[in-house]
Amino acid sequence: MSAAHYLVNGDECHGATNYGHLGFDPTAFRSLHLCPSKPFSQNLNDMQKLVFLCLAITIASVSTPAQAQEGQQQGQQHLTVLSFIVPYPNLAKWNAMDDSVFIPVLNGLVDDGHFLSWGQLRHNWGDEWNVGTYIVSESHLKFVEGWAQYWQRLNECCPGWFEESAKLFTEHKDNMYMIPYSYDGAE
Repeated sequence: MSAAHYLVNGDECHGATNYGHLGFDPTAFRSLHLCPSKPFSQNLNDMQKLVFLCLAITIASVSTPAQAQEGQQQGQQHLTVLSFIVPYPNLAKWNAMDDSVFIPVLNGLVDDGHFLSWGQLRHNWGDEWNVGTYIVSESHLKFVEGWAQYWQRLNECCPGWFEESAKLFTEHKDNMYMIPYSYDGAE
């Protein structure tokens, strides 16, 4: 039986929502799927359960780890590395976008205290991940707050920036690290 054709609470339901791509077994959530053969009130109740479940998962997976990190790892800075594969013919456009869009916004976020520092990485030798940006913040929570400001400022100053930048890279990934130890030399 296909993912879009299975029994929901004993009733055959075609086109039921499949959450398998999100890591959920769709058969485990049968009672939460909308089905035309169910009464509207039951579908509404299932929608409310699904919204509540998604909200609870979001709060548990985002807020709790951030709060736990804040309490358990006081004094440890947070490093976020954004990595991109930018085909060589697109690098000049990428660098121009950096100069006119990203650099001024990131500099402003450091100046305003949202981030401690930031910098760029350019491929000198190695694999295909040839463009990077790193951001250092006081904590994971401070990064999340600063990241929200980053998106807000980009959208205010440069409408369409996301669509334009997305045309220039073929892949993107983010990594987040705690910095438990670093040394800047003897004072």
